[in-house]
Amino acid sequence: MVWWFGPAALAGEPMVHEGDAGAAVDRVARAARLSPEEIDAVAVAALRARPATMVGSGEVLSCAAKPVTREQLQLALDGAEAALTYDETDRARKELDRVADVASCPPPFDRPLLVRYWVDRALAGVEPELSVSRARGLDPELAWSEEWPSDLRPAFDEAAPLPPVIVRVVHDGVTVDGQTVQGQVSLVPGWHPVQVGSFDGALLVDADAVFVVPSATPADLLGSAGDEAGRAAATALMADAFGAGRRVFVATDSGVWAASAGRTDWLPLERVRTHPLVPVGAVTTVVGVGATVGFGALAVLTHGNAEAAVDAAFQSSGTAAFDQARADYDAARGGYRLATMALIPSGLVLVGGAGMLGFGLLHGPVVTPGGGR
Repeated sequence: MVWWFGPAALAGEPMVHEGDAGAAVDRVARAARLSPEEIDAVAVAALRARPATMVGSGEVLSCAAKPVTREQLQLALDGAEAALTYDETDRARKELDRVADVASCPPPFDRPLLVRYWVDRALAGVEPELSVSRARGLDPELAWSEEWPSDLRPAFDEAAPLPPVIVRVVHDGVTVDGQTVQGQVSLVPGWHPVQVGSFDGALLVDADAVFVVPSATPADLLGSAGDEAGRAAATALMADAFGAGRRVFVATDSGVWAASAGRTDWLPLERVRTHPLVPVGAVTTVVGVGATVGFGALAVLTHGNAEAAVDAAFQSSGTAAFDQARADYDAARGGYRLATMALIPSGLVLVGGAGMLGFGLLHGPVVTPGGGR
C-alpha cells in the first residue's frame, strides 16, 4: 500500500481502488488493455491519509495543537497595545509572540479581534507587509489610521485588496471566516480561518482553487463513483495526489473508469452489476416466505377453531347450540382446507425464488464492457 506519494512518484498508470488490490489491477488491465505491470495500485485509504490542501493554488495552514482562545488573544492584544502606546515595541512583540500560532490555530471567528492581531503585528514591526496584507484581506474595508506610523503607509497601500476569487469545497460542514460554505465561497485573496470536522486551520488564498481535507472524506470515498455528481471529493483528492489532468483509473465493486484527475466526467470502461436473477429471486423468495408463513398461520388457526367447534358440539345441551357448533366447524374446516391447499403454490413460489436467488449468486455478478447495462 502506498501511503505517501506525489504527482511524479508513481511510474505507471495510477489506479485508485477499493477492496483487493490484485483483483482490481486485473480488472483494470482487462478493461483498459494494459498489462498489470503498467498499473500502480493506490488504496482509497492512502488518498485519505494525505494532509489538507488547496488544489490548484494557495496553501493550507493546519493547526497541530489546540486553537488559541478568544480570551488568550484578547489578553495578548491588550498587552501589546498598552506597550505600543509607550513605544515599547520589544514588549509588544513579546506579548504577540505568545499567540503567534493564531496564523494556523485561530480562535472561533471574530473578525475585529483577528484584524487587530494582524494590525498590532504590523505596528510592532513583525513582518509588517505580510501582517497588513492579511489584515486587509480579512477586512477589505479596513481604513488607514492617522495614528499609525507613516513608515507603514507604503505597506498598507501595497496591500490593497484584490478582486475576490472562488474557492470550492467538497465537504459538508466547512466554515470559512465563520460562515458555513456550501459548494463554493467567494474570498478576497489573503488569510482566512477555516474549520471542518476536527480540522482547524487557515487558508492562504491567492487564486481560484479547491479546498480538500482528505481525512474528512468518507471511508467509502468511491461509493458514488457511478454518479458524476458524487465524484467531486474523489477527483479532488486524485488531482492533489497525482496532478490535475492526469489519467487515473478507478476500480470499485460496481465498475472500472478512466478518470481525468480534477474532473467528474469519467469514461466508463466496465460495469459490474448484480446477476438479474438475484433481485428477481430475492423478491420471489420474500413473497413465497410471506405467503407460506401467512397460510401456515391460517391453517393452524382454522384447525384450532375446528377442534374448538367439535368440543362445543359435544358439550351442547340443545339443538340450537349444536347447530351453531356444527356451522362453526364447517366454516373452520373449509378455511383449513383452503389454507392447506394454498400452502402448495406458496411453497413452490418459495422454492422457485430460492432457486433463482441461489443460481444468480452462484454465477456471480455480470460484467459488461464500457458503460452498458
